[in-house]
Amino acid sequence: MPQDLQPTQTLQMFVQSAELRMSGVDLQREIELSCGLINIARGSCSIRISPVDLTRTGNLGTISIPMERLLMKGELFLARTTFNHIQDMLRVEPPRPAALILALRKPLQITAKGDLWLEESCVCDVVDMTWNVPLL
Repeated sequence: MPQDLQPTQTLQMFVQSAELRMSGVDLQREIELSCGLINIARGSCSIRISPVDLTRTGNLGTISIPMERLLMKGELFLARTTFNHIQDMLRVEPPRPAALILALRKPLQITAKGDLWLEESCVCDVVDMTWNVPLL
């Protein structure tokens, strides 16, 4: 284990692309985000956001981080009103990419070079999120 590890409880990323997926005869909606990580070197994250009818209790979702790949996969379940706000926000192309910051229940370890240090694949609970969307 490297000596220079620093803990982080956030995953910071720029949204590179966003797609609205509607499936089935009742057009179940999902948003699929492709993101580049900011606070972890050479990483990317694919996030699926689904609307749910329940109010938020506990986790928003999870992020799966495999040992052998730099592609993280996330799944978030948000109240329909929140989902609709995000969908409306992503319809407009900002002058710079929007940033998404996910707060994790447990910290990840990052080396001084910005590399993620894992001893095994893991699934992290997402407890909150913040959006930074450029207006000008």
